Amino acid sequence: MYEVYNDDDLQKHLSSITPSGYTKGEEGFYHKDETVKKIRLEIDYDEYFPHGVHFTGCGISVVFNNVEQIYHTVLANYPNTGYSNVLAYSETFTEQFVNYVITTKERDDLYALEVNDENTFNQARPILLKMMNAALAFLNQHQTLQDFYNFGETLTIDEMSNYYDQPLPQKRMIVKKLVNASDYNSYANELIDFYTNEEPDANEAAFIQGLKTYLDANY
Repeated sequence: MYEVYNDDDLQKHLSSITPSGYTKGEEGFYHKDETVKKIRLEIDYDEYFPHGVHFTGCGISVVFNNVEQIYHTVLANYPNTGYSNVLAYSETFTEQFVNYVITTKERDDLYALEVNDENTFNQARPILLKMMNAALAFLNQHQTLQDFYNFGETLTIDEMSNYYDQPLPQKRMIVKKLVNASDYNSYANELIDFYTNEEPDANEAAFIQGLKTYLDANY
């Protein structure tokens, strides 16, 4: 056991499992920037410095540049929605790779293990790599905006609300337009009707109408 296990020790350990083609960032992030999208793969953990860390999972976030540019361009005209308009922190899709990837025993063992030296990190490494490899396989299988959209359409609404970065209706609407989904118009109109008549919210209705106007004029 290290006398003091600090963030430098943790980052050295995480650097040792950096996926090929990715750049190690801070706080367990691995970055990969492509032409149309940015990928962040993250090892999740709880820190208990100077004693150690407990790893809790692995996830990805994917930013499609055109989706976020459209969203934030239009959102700037509707400040009363209360949504954050900080493009640098925006995401399009997120996904976790714990459940159905590692066994219950592996998950419990990982949660219980305090990583505080080489030996304990080596105990965690196979489980971390198993989750990371599942994330990388997903990213290899899903590369285009159409791929991510198609996967999202297989999910329940509850699952979709975790998969799309919020607000789900607006992000999904943008994606539908960009992939030329046949139900784009009906989906947009249903949203406008919902926020106009079923659960009235003038700010939401105006934002969605403004988004539709922008999308229809430019794409």
